Amino acid sequence: MNFFLKSFFLLSLASLALSANAQSVNLAMNYVEQGEYEKAKVVYEKLYKQNSNKQDYLLGLADVFVQLEEFQMAENLIKDYLKKPGTYPNIFVELGHIYQIQNDSVQAKQWYEKAVEKVKERSVFAYSTGMAFEKHSLVDYAIETYEIANAEQPRVNYSIQLAKLYGEKGDQRRMFDNYISLIEQNEKYFDVIQRNLNEYIEGDAQNESNIILKRLLLEKLQKSPKLLYNQILSWLFVQEEAFMSAFSQEKAIYKRSEFKDFSRLFDLGEVALEAEVWENALEIYEYIESESQNTIIKLEAIEQQLRVWLKSNDNTKHLEKKFEDYLAEYGYNQQTLSIQLLYSEFLAFEMNRFEDAMRILEAALNFEINKFQEATVNMMIADIYVAQGDYNKALIKYSLVSTQVKNTPLAQMSKYKTALTSYYKGDFDWALTQLNVLKKATTQTIANDALEMALFIKQGKSDIDSTQQALKGLAKADLLIYQSKPEEALVQLDSLMNNSENYQILDQVLYKKATVLENVNQYEEAAKYLEQILSQYPESIVVDNALFKLSEIYTEELNLPEKAFKHLEDLIFIHQDSIFFVEGRKLYRKLRQEQNL
Repeated sequence: MNFFLKSFFLLSLASLALSANAQSVNLAMNYVEQGEYEKAKVVYEKLYKQNSNKQDYLLGLADVFVQLEEFQMAENLIKDYLKKPGTYPNIFVELGHIYQIQNDSVQAKQWYEKAVEKVKERSVFAYSTGMAFEKHSLVDYAIETYEIANAEQPRVNYSIQLAKLYGEKGDQRRMFDNYISLIEQNEKYFDVIQRNLNEYIEGDAQNESNIILKRLLLEKLQKSPKLLYNQILSWLFVQEEAFMSAFSQEKAIYKRSEFKDFSRLFDLGEVALEAEVWENALEIYEYIESESQNTIIKLEAIEQQLRVWLKSNDNTKHLEKKFEDYLAEYGYNQQTLSIQLLYSEFLAFEMNRFEDAMRILEAALNFEINKFQEATVNMMIADIYVAQGDYNKALIKYSLVSTQVKNTPLAQMSKYKTALTSYYKGDFDWALTQLNVLKKATTQTIANDALEMALFIKQGKSDIDSTQQALKGLAKADLLIYQSKPEEALVQLDSLMNNSENYQILDQVLYKKATVLENVNQYEEAAKYLEQILSQYPESIVVDNALFKLSEIYTEELNLPEKAFKHLEDLIFIHQDSIFFVEGRKLYRKLRQEQNL
């Protein structure tokens, strides 16, 4: 046999042996999980006999002896191992644990302290020794071990282990201090550590953990004004929805940063906007507008201010003047395209001035804009065609968008709107064909919407109603909702409810009526119809929708958290496949914390 064949043969044998040992370890661990310790002992004894230097085999066998209460066997096994050359402070911990479970605390303490002394001599043993202490819930010894190593070798940072252990002890100040120390070492850790902080931080500013972290950060800022401390404080204030306090921190960060970047301020404004704290969002965006010398950033801040006004203000004349004033100042050009799109949407869907909106959009197509901007303008034109009932022109424009920006979220949205337009037209079969394709869309929101819409149309296409009059009536109501005509939509929905032949779509009628009433701030009436769905149509495809919408209304509008909590329980425990499951679970946890439910 030549050298290469011999080497290959030996490597193959070694590989087979390793594979066999791995299978044996898995078998032994499986026996332990099932409580079959005698069988596990046989396997571990065989493995340890084959390789008595491998600690995994030693510890596995020792643990099995302990489970079988063969303490002398476990003690002898560990002591024999410790006679070998080398230093094994983690094994000292294991021997100490064997004495401890036999209530020999004196000898246990001796071995634990011996392990700590070895770490003091050579901090390289800290990790394995600390993990051994953690394994046996010896928190104080584990903390001491890691603290020694941190003092001896600052570059090898044990802050994450220490933070967790201090958290277990209830020493939150030291826990937070270690988390902050880790972020100081590398700010990229902040996103990861946020998850750990979220276990303690709540939306309530009077929560003890919030107060401890706040005080610690303020103390650190007094000693050393690091931007990192401002950033963590800002994050903490956002959790409490104290947006002005967060704003103060973000202004300090902006003013003291070497590179003037408004991205954090824009993010804060967006969070305040989503929380519907309109005054705070406006103040943040106004600050960006006043501070920036860059026209593009100014215009972005102005656009966001207009979005806040649109969501919070029903004074259309006031809003129209704001749009006109800004566009008079900055002009109708490529730079103000986003504001023009927003203005066109406002004119068309809030003031029913379709021709004025169209003039702005058609003029925008003559600017030097890229294909994505052009596609966005065409999408808005198509939307207005739908609102006017000019379906064929709308379908042509949507088709143009999907070819202009192929395989993009915008193209998928145009296809979804094509399906909706077919639905408004009463072409339900073609709408279903398109929706079935979109159920596999890469954009999850579109995929979910397509799935829900397809289920609804299938439900409405009753075999009994061959003319599909009920579904056509509902499509008409949906179009009126889309056209921002809530009163007419309610009249149409009432006519559908009063026709007994429409029983197969009454759950959908109730849901849409609740949605319209919610949009016009009639929350109690909306809740009444949603509750009706739950009581009369428990198998409806919109039950999970109704549960989530009710929970939001009871929480945010009617101040009935107990009712919201009950519906959220039904949503997350009964409808785990719902698209509202994730958001429902977040709201459930938030309510449980805030209301102690």
